[in-house]
Amino acid sequence: MAKAAEISPEVADGHPQEWLAEVLRIRFEEVLQFLDAALDPSGVDAVHDIRVAIRRLRSILRDFGSVVDKRPLAELTKALKKLGSELGRVRDIDVLIEELEELEKKADGKYKEGICLIIDEMRERRAREGKELTNSITGEFVLELRSRFTASIESALRQRRQFEFENVRDEGSRTIRKCLDEFKELSDAFYRPYSVKKLHRLRIAGKHLRYAIELFQPQFGNKLKPFAEGMKRMQSHLGEIHDCDVWVERMTSIADKKAKDDVEKLKHYAAVWLISQFVERRTSAYSAALALWLEWDSAGFCGELESTV
Repeated sequence: MAKAAEISPEVADGHPQEWLAEVLRIRFEEVLQFLDAALDPSGVDAVHDIRVAIRRLRSILRDFGSVVDKRPLAELTKALKKLGSELGRVRDIDVLIEELEELEKKADGKYKEGICLIIDEMRERRAREGKELTNSITGEFVLELRSRFTASIESALRQRRQFEFENVRDEGSRTIRKCLDEFKELSDAFYRPYSVKKLHRLRIAGKHLRYAIELFQPQFGNKLKPFAEGMKRMQSHLGEIHDCDVWVERMTSIADKKAKDDVEKLKHYAAVWLISQFVERRTSAYSAALALWLEWDSAGFCGELESTV
């Protein structure tokens, strides 16, 4: 995965408004940087990179919505959300195909053919989604996206009075504490292993917190590095839980179909076996996430982060 470009600490020495404009510009250029590569059918990593870049940009727009004109901001956010959703459908299939290919290697002979049939079905779906994505991301779309972005930045530059914080470090402290509070508020999901929606919301809140920590890390030196690394570990566990939930749902839709012929029977039995594998993997990821949360609770991770900022 491509690493987000670091924001020079010197940029934060000026007016916070100018810092925000530069941060948004850098994050937006990262989105555009991955667009062409994401349209390549073999660009599996590029699809992931642009999704992460979009999430980082949307996270900043979300946190600073109060200091940017809401109308161009709303249009930009809407366009980014739509693009992210389209990329998400492609990415989900890419990851599933990779996982199915690995599981096919270790599966018993009676499941292998069915798994290969499911992989073929997923590749056909990937081709359709990829074509729709190509039709969406045209030169005109990119120009319009840039126009909306420019309008948002220009609007922000006209609204110096809305910037209530005096320096970037103070705003970093406020933003990180806000994201931390949101994460803690949803933390009861750790004790609800089968609540897919609650765990999903917790995962999203964890991403917001991690992106905020990474964004403002230059203002706090190396003090935030352990917290960024900790959130990365937690995000990995929660992300795997989410992936398994998506995969189980897809395999369930295949297993639920009435087998009208031998091909459908092969896919049915393969899907049932795959569900068992995904549930096992999900359990392992959930156990790891819960263990890490309990470790944090014992060590005062959240309290230390709050004190640091």
